[in-house]
Amino acid sequence: MRHACAAILVVIAVAPGCARLVPAGFWTTYRADLISGSFSDQGPWGGTRWVMWESQTPGTFNSKDVMEFAKTEGWECSSVGNDLPDVQRMPRHIQAASDVFGCKTGWMRVAPGTGETSDAPGYIQIEKSGTRMAIYHLWGEL
Repeated sequence: MRHACAAILVVIAVAPGCARLVPAGFWTTYRADLISGSFSDQGPWGGTRWVMWESQTPGTFNSKDVMEFAKTEGWECSSVGNDLPDVQRMPRHIQAASDVFGCKTGWMRVAPGTGETSDAPGYIQIEKSGTRMAIYHLWGEL
């Protein structure tokens, strides 16, 4: 019985941190009640993730709050303008005018064949109205 109780306590202590073990997994904890769609395909050599949020209330998503959350999770973000860079193999969810932020994530991309590495940036797109937001992250071997 003592071992069963200890195992339960370990699961309770570790489970909240599991979202941090998967690349960009922590985003599923941000305003989770407003997530309207998501995709995650994570393997041993790389992965992709996108998450989309929607709200009926203008201003729900704003860069100040989002950047603070990203920073607490280790993403260093800065504005890259109004256009979302090519997010290979991922759908573009927001077509309307948006603010886009590129983020250093601590993950890498690897070119097949050459093994050449580069940063694997994440992108945050916030619709100007603040009613929709999406994140994109692609890492590992491309």
